[in-house]
Amino acid sequence: MKATVKQIFDSIQDLNATGTTVSSMGRFVTAQAEESAEKRQREVLAYLTEGTLAHKILSDARNMSFTVKQLWVIAYALEKTSYAENLAPAKVESKKDKKRRMATYTMPPRLSEMN
Repeated sequence: MKATVKQIFDSIQDLNATGTTVSSMGRFVTAQAEESAEKRQREVLAYLTEGTLAHKILSDARNMSFTVKQLWVIAYALEKTSYAENLAPAKVESKKDKKRRMATYTMPPRLSEMN
């Protein structure tokens, strides 16, 4: 099963290192999150043809945060490669499956209810 562009886009959201906001101090990214994003960039970069716009965007050393438009460019480029076929079926979750999973989710008991 070949993944759709939207599914590919969702799967590459982790190219951006997640940051933590600290009130008025702003946002910072931990070293572990940065390393994880760099590793993911190298994995995705292996699928892209050198010289394409998506390859240039991803290989730009100064760029540690990608815009939504840049992620869409990368997703469309990945659709044309074997990445779309290699995308793990577990990561490609249909809307029906997600709704079914969310409908069966139960909240854990509160501490006050446990006593």
